[in-house]
Amino acid sequence: MKPILITILFSFNILSVFAQEKSSFVAVRSGVSCPLGAYYSADLQEGSFTMAGFNATLEGAWFFKRWLGVGASAGLNLHPIDAGALATATMASDAFMTNLSVRSDPFRVLTFMAGPYACLDLRKNFSLTCKLLGGMIQASTPYQLYKAEYFMIGRYWYEITSSRDWEVSFMAGIGVRYDVSDCIGIMFDTDFTYNQCEFGFITYNGSITEHKKILFLNSTLGIIIIL
Repeated sequence: MKPILITILFSFNILSVFAQEKSSFVAVRSGVSCPLGAYYSADLQEGSFTMAGFNATLEGAWFFKRWLGVGASAGLNLHPIDAGALATATMASDAFMTNLSVRSDPFRVLTFMAGPYACLDLRKNFSLTCKLLGGMIQASTPYQLYKAEYFMIGRYWYEITSSRDWEVSFMAGIGVRYDVSDCIGIMFDTDFTYNQCEFGFITYNGSITEHKKILFLNSTLGIIIIL
């Protein structure tokens, strides 16, 4: 009797471990990254003149229970600059400037996050995944070239070089997952990131520091490998 009981308990233990592992995954996601709030604003003092751009994320999570686990993600976010709006706002702030064109690289944000994950089964092969992560971001302002014309002076070109800052940040996200098979799945994920960064610049009047809020919402579609 004891060998049979041991065999049954062992079988249930194996099934339990298998069920827990079925939630674990590694995913590659890509989609749209939308700046929000002051980060999106066309304000020379607080805004960054960013537009919707691109996100790519590598993510993985290990579930020690079917519904609870830990994981990490690394992401790249590129937000183009609205050069036309930036030129208009800059001209409006300078009464002697008669014309201006701006060429700009995108605003770049790298994220490195880790934290708890939760998984809730909705129906067969469908599940809901939630996460609350913390970590670091590296934000880089764009390199910009200004081609200006001034009254009584003429043409004057100048550039603003890129500045970089590392800060502690957080990310909250939710996603819907569909398991196509025991090995492959599809995930639609939405996550939100917020941070405040400080960027240092050197001007002819000395060094200055600009404070910028970095907040954006990513909507991505990806392929997952079920572990």
